[in-house]
Amino acid sequence: MSTSKNSSALVEDHLPDLLPIMLSAEETPLRVPVERLLNNLATPIFIKNRDGYYVFVNDALCEALGMRPQDIVGHTPKALITDDKLDLILSQDRILFRDGGTQTIETPITLHDGSVMHVVFNKSAIFDDMGQVIGIVAVAYDVTARNLYRSELARKNEELTERIKELRCLYKITSLLRDTTTPIAEMLDSFLSVIPSAMLYPDDAQVRIVLGEQTRVSSSYDDAASRISATIKSDSGDVGRIDIAYANPHPEKFEGPFLKEECALLEEIAGKIGDRFQAEIDDHALAQSEARFRSTFEQAAVGICHLDANRRFLRANERLCRFWGYSDQELRQMAYDDLTFHEDVEEGRTLGAKLWSGALKHITLEKRYVRKDGQTVWGRVTASVVQHEDGTPRHFVAFVEDIDDARRVEDLHRITFDRAPIGICHISLDLRLLKCNPRFCKIHGLEPGTMDGKPLNEISPTIYQSADEEVARQLLAGEIDEYEGERYFVQTNGQTRWMRFTVTLVRHPDGSPNHFVCVVDDITDSKTSSEQVAELTGRLVRALRGTVEILSKTQELRDPYTAGHQNRVAKLAVAIARRLKLDTVQLQDIEMGAMIHDIGKLMVPSDLLNKPGRLTPEELALIKTHARLGADLVMESDISPTVVAIVRYHHERLDGTGYPDGLAGEAIPIEARIVAVSDVVEAITSHRPYRPGRGLDVAIDEIKAGSGTIYDTQVVDACLAVLESESPEAFLVS
Repeated sequence: MSTSKNSSALVEDHLPDLLPIMLSAEETPLRVPVERLLNNLATPIFIKNRDGYYVFVNDALCEALGMRPQDIVGHTPKALITDDKLDLILSQDRILFRDGGTQTIETPITLHDGSVMHVVFNKSAIFDDMGQVIGIVAVAYDVTARNLYRSELARKNEELTERIKELRCLYKITSLLRDTTTPIAEMLDSFLSVIPSAMLYPDDAQVRIVLGEQTRVSSSYDDAASRISATIKSDSGDVGRIDIAYANPHPEKFEGPFLKEECALLEEIAGKIGDRFQAEIDDHALAQSEARFRSTFEQAAVGICHLDANRRFLRANERLCRFWGYSDQELRQMAYDDLTFHEDVEEGRTLGAKLWSGALKHITLEKRYVRKDGQTVWGRVTASVVQHEDGTPRHFVAFVEDIDDARRVEDLHRITFDRAPIGICHISLDLRLLKCNPRFCKIHGLEPGTMDGKPLNEISPTIYQSADEEVARQLLAGEIDEYEGERYFVQTNGQTRWMRFTVTLVRHPDGSPNHFVCVVDDITDSKTSSEQVAELTGRLVRALRGTVEILSKTQELRDPYTAGHQNRVAKLAVAIARRLKLDTVQLQDIEMGAMIHDIGKLMVPSDLLNKPGRLTPEELALIKTHARLGADLVMESDISPTVVAIVRYHHERLDGTGYPDGLAGEAIPIEARIVAVSDVVEAITSHRPYRPGRGLDVAIDEIKAGSGTIYDTQVVDACLAVLESESPEAFLVS
């Protein structure tokens, strides 16, 4: 037996021997195995007897029809089939019963799920031993996929035929429109004959075209018939319409009897006609524009010239000829480099090559030219490349403005700025240093150019930054015309100097703000001699130290629970500062600042400071004001700005979560960061009205946990080193 035959084919080959058993009136031992065999087949099978009754249906057929065997066996087709296929089936059965043989029938059947299956039935007569037809057996084959493929192939072929017709039509229309020598109004009659060829029913298609004031109509066009339309548009709006109509009725498609693709084709044709119509408008406008350009070119108030690929003159207007002292005819014999100052030639060639290659779209620069009389003059040139329609370069166009007088004035201003005996600085509206002259840099101990673009606060002491912002606000608001003042500053070498300064606002011609100008003069020598400064400094330091101690003790009298707190914080802070190798001045400032860092609490009610138990949010907010109030109080004296900064910022935190200003990172002075860590360590280890001291270990855990987030890492490391190497009792409550 051939292995290429499947089980269905094998059974079909032996059906003549097996099927009489299924029609026997007697139960035979073979009937059950044969039924089992037929039910195991995936191919639907049924058997009818001589009287036309179904005597067997296999499981595959029942499953396909969604019926049980008992719903079919014992019935004739009349009980099961109600559509117009019944008569055909009965007629075919009679032929088989009469003549025997086989039949092949293809028909659709509706399955139990409502879907339709296309089936080929191979029907054969069943004979008894006497050669009489006793029944019919039918084997069904699903040919749905094959039929769908054939239908789809036929549909695709029809669609392909229609698309080819549409493409041919579009090609003919496009070819007509490419003829730029013929006005589009003269092409309309040709369109009438071409467009119908793309339709499904070309012989019945009639066309009407309206374009501007022109109308063309097929001879038998009927406006009342089924039709589709497409609007012809230009840049200015609707300029016409194309209508296609069928004189006779046809089956419904996408839009009436018209295909979706036909509607799209009509839109595309209308678009192409609209583009060509617009192109004619543009060509006319271009001709007018060129005439105006020629007039503008010659009468322009700025010099204009065209150059070829080698930068030789093609033409130059009268203004440019006067600027260089050559006639247009003379320039046409010259190259652009012939007029360029020799030091600028190479730069011009490089930029020209980049323009021509497309690496640059345009350039604007100030350069020197040599006139016919030998004089060197300055011009501002803006150049670009005019391209052909295909994007390739056509020629250079350059606009040259005479800026010789303005440039000489600018040079004079620059020399004055650079050589001025006083410091001058231009400052942006957001308080950044734009440009500083050499004297300004020297006064501040800076190298020229090193601060350009940097924030003003990098050279302005922290204590003055709020004042700088307020002065800027008043100038911008027009509340003052200028601001004069004196202040000290620290040069990069650590030397303290005094300066007198004036700040004004420079405005644009329209009155809008442009930038600030700050003029400064070093008045250190005139303010005091070095000996007086040294003596005064010593006296001030001693007086200030005494004042600080008095203020600290006054604070402790109001808050006995914190007695010695500021002194202990100062000792620990100075020890940390020494570890960080800060200079002597910083050590003095840290000691003084720490001694009075809580001075602002003098202005907080004492009962609130000594309140046992948890504070309310309002009470806590009131206590937090002590940092700002203390700084404001200390600022009234001549105390160091660093001390003021310590008082104000010792509660600021590295991540910006502190108070009063929410400073973060390097914006917090290092001195304040040191006092902040010292303050926390001392506070945790000291007794308070609302809790006992929590011990040094808790304080160390706190600053370690906050290192790098709320506390400066270097300061924390230095503090830990101090506490490990020196006796903590020297700084903290034992």
